[in-house]
Amino acid sequence: ANCSTAASAFTSRVVTTSRLAGSRGAPLPGMAGVTLPASLLTEVAALRGAETASIQVSRWTEPFSPGGLTFESAMHAVAIAADYAPVAGLDRRSGGGARALTSNVVYRIPVNSNVEGARRHWECRAWTSAGWSTAGCTETATEDGGTTAVCTCSVVGNVAVTIGTSVCGDGRRTGGEECDDGNALAAVDGCSASCRVDSNWDCGGGTTVSKDTCQERGATPAPKVCPVGMVGADCRGFCRGTVTGGECSTIVAYAKRASTVLINGTEGGAVALPSGERLDLPPGAFDGAVNITLSSFDSLADVSATPGVTPNGPVLELSPDGLLLARPANVTVAVYAYDSLRYRAEVYTMASAGKWDAVPAVGAGGGATAVASVAHFSLYSAILIPRPLTTP
Repeated sequence: ANCSTAASAFTSRVVTTSRLAGSRGAPLPGMAGVTLPASLLTEVAALRGAETASIQVSRWTEPFSPGGLTFESAMHAVAIAADYAPVAGLDRRSGGGARALTSNVVYRIPVNSNVEGARRHWECRAWTSAGWSTAGCTETATEDGGTTAVCTCSVVGNVAVTIGTSVCGDGRRTGGEECDDGNALAAVDGCSASCRVDSNWDCGGGTTVSKDTCQERGATPAPKVCPVGMVGADCRGFCRGTVTGGECSTIVAYAKRASTVLINGTEGGAVALPSGERLDLPPGAFDGAVNITLSSFDSLADVSATPGVTPNGPVLELSPDGLLLARPANVTVAVYAYDSLRYRAEVYTMASAGKWDAVPAVGAGGGATAVASVAHFSLYSAILIPRPLTTP
């Protein structure tokens, strides 16, 4: 239901899913402006052992307790209740503050100005017990010509967009920066330590959420080499067949679902898709902070070089390609319906062109998923292995 009051300029919609214990992972209706992961209500039910849970998505015209911040948007709130009793910490009325999730909520928030065109340093903030914090949310993209900010958050609660100070070297070209290549090195690399373009260099491609790439004038660009199995000028197409000279022998598939989260390797974290595919990184998986992307392609793996096995799920790409992990991560891939009495589902990775190899399994992911331990980023997919025939 939608409602509004003159006093609070408040609109909301409530989405309810019942008997969660018997329908875990059921598709969850979303609301324009907020994309809710399918697992969200399941998580809430698990918190309270509830069979009924509800989500209320709200929009407040004025964020509360601004604390000296410059707000660029209205406040979007996601409040959750189980058995119609508020879950502590998820709702301002029950104490305030955001609560961490194992899945991501994507907020598409209209902003007051064209933050992309004006190169404004916008920030996603969630309301916590300590006030408005950037922890738990990542600035993912701008849409609608720069008038919509996309925040990917691992928390539910109250989220809004504020304007911060441009920082040279953070990989976001904002403010008066001529370039920002993600570092503040004094060495000549095209973009100086003060974010000015070096003499005889060209820089471009940077946005308010992504860094510039720089090329010395007259230098011959290095030929672009796509990861194994990927094609196209931007290497975003998956080729199920053979790649020769950068061309695919069959129809190229492009990602139907994708999510990017900036993860601190020391702390670890997770990236998840509404379809149930996900990556769980332990603390100490890598050094520094890296934008981790999961992309899901509705195309089967070509395992013709491995007789006796059958592809049975979308291909999942982990990027940046080739990232080596100091500690293994768990990857969960989607599995299409199959006869579990005749087959078992395993995770395979594309080790080289045209060759897929098995990855060590980690427990059971359930009938719709398979889970494996991975030490590097590549392409992964579910493969069916025939079970040994038993004699009655």
